[in-house]
Amino acid sequence: MSADWPEGFAYYPDALTEVEESDLLAFIETLNLGPFVFQGNPSLRHVRNFGVDFDYERKIAVEAPPIPAAFNTVLDRVAALTGTPRPDLAELLVTRYPPGGSITWHRDSRPFEAIFGVSLESDAPLKLRPANPKNAKPILTVPVARRSVYALTGAARSKWLHHVPPVKETRVSLTIRTLRPGLEIHPAADLAQYQVPGQDE
Repeated sequence: MSADWPEGFAYYPDALTEVEESDLLAFIETLNLGPFVFQGNPSLRHVRNFGVDFDYERKIAVEAPPIPAAFNTVLDRVAALTGTPRPDLAELLVTRYPPGGSITWHRDSRPFEAIFGVSLESDAPLKLRPANPKNAKPILTVPVARRSVYALTGAARSKWLHHVPPVKETRVSLTIRTLRPGLEIHPAADLAQYQVPGQDE
């Protein structure tokens, strides 16, 4: 790893085989992904959360459907590569980026601690820069290849921002995260997207 990368950043190329990637993509095709909506504005990205979700309006973590067994292989691989206890991988977010889809500069939501990204279907650049605007370090670009894994922990997680510019080809990413100790997780009904029409409020 280059000395320029922030502390806590790691990159693992060829973390999955072509067959494993193909199996994951086939399963993801069966999922009902919906547009990511922030402050009432839908983005080009389509997503689905498992394990834990985040209510961006009220800034709370909520229960999500259990992580399907089809993701066991990739969870085991991430745990082995990064030295993370497998039970700590509590949340999995599936995101499909169509051509032109992107994600702006950000740090992941506070309930989440370690962040692991798995790239599927196509390559994409991952860009990183310090969150403090007074830090004059240049923007770093990681060519994130399909079937690779990257990790954001430590300073890379807490003191740096990251983003993916508009992609040229459809890309699928799996974001796998651990939770902060002592995090309160609210019932799923507390998040509107999980409410059943007609049920009691």
